[in-house]
Amino acid sequence: MPNSAPASIKPPLLYGPAPLLPRYLVETLFLYLDFPSYKSMRLTCRSWHSALASVGSAKFPASYSLPNEIIQHIYGYLGPKDFNSSRRTCRAWMIASLDRTLLVSMLKRGGWWTSTEFGLRNRKYAKQNEASIHESEEWFLSRCLARECALASNWTGNRLRTAATTGEHN
Repeated sequence: MPNSAPASIKPPLLYGPAPLLPRYLVETLFLYLDFPSYKSMRLTCRSWHSALASVGSAKFPASYSLPNEIIQHIYGYLGPKDFNSSRRTCRAWMIASLDRTLLVSMLKRGGWWTSTEFGLRNRKYAKQNEASIHESEEWFLSRCLARECALASNWTGNRLRTAATTGEHN
């Protein structure tokens, strides 16, 4: 082993441990942190994560604590593409979007319900013959909506053609 270093010589550390923040500094800093900054600081290193956790919990935005019923009511005013985009905001909004009635109405607004209904019937027939399908009906509808929205790139959600597709310019 002519190329190996002796055991007593250690290679220099490129990254040392993060500095410990004094508690008074963390408490003062905590008062001024907005939520994205808090999350960023928490993810910087373990010592900063534990320092922030010892001071208190973050002030979550109000949208994190909205009841599902309110989120679903808001979704009712959106078109299918906007609905598909907004439900990817956070986990709570995605869970609120997994309502069968809401998904069916969005698929109908988009004109995709007939093909989705055919897919649902095929799934029910396949479920009778196979025990390997564990996906819920809501999740299947959600996937269909996401696929159709991704494939309909120029679709605006209001069934009106845009100026770009008609060639009209102001």
